[in-house]
Amino acid sequence: MEQDRAIDLYLTLTDTIHSYWLGFGTLTVILVGWLLSKKSRLTLAQRIGLTIGWFSSAGYLGSSLMNRYKLVAALSRDIQAVEGKSNVAIEIEKLGPIYQHYETLVWSSFGFISIGVILLIWTNVISSSEKT
Repeated sequence: MEQDRAIDLYLTLTDTIHSYWLGFGTLTVILVGWLLSKKSRLTLAQRIGLTIGWFSSAGYLGSSLMNRYKLVAALSRDIQAVEGKSNVAIEIEKLGPIYQHYETLVWSSFGFISIGVILLIWTNVISSSEKT
């Protein structure tokens, strides 16, 4: 693989990684903000819908993040075979082993945040005593 192509691919992959994290953060803030500002209790259908929606979107974002981290790690292994590397290619090669353990970070983060969101959806901790 040519160095220029590898560097472009690395930048593209890290850009999509940042986009997926931004998407997950946005999803979390919007859903939690809406749940905390809601004045009435959720119906059973709303709870089921929110749970399905949360797990489908968080699962998609989590699996996409893991795939991108695996691709970055594989790219760094490919760069090891390139001769006459530039400083940027050497740095990408050094970062490769770091990305191999991000899979645990992704599932841990998504898991803990999902537990909190699901508890918030199903317990109605912040809701008025009015029933709808």
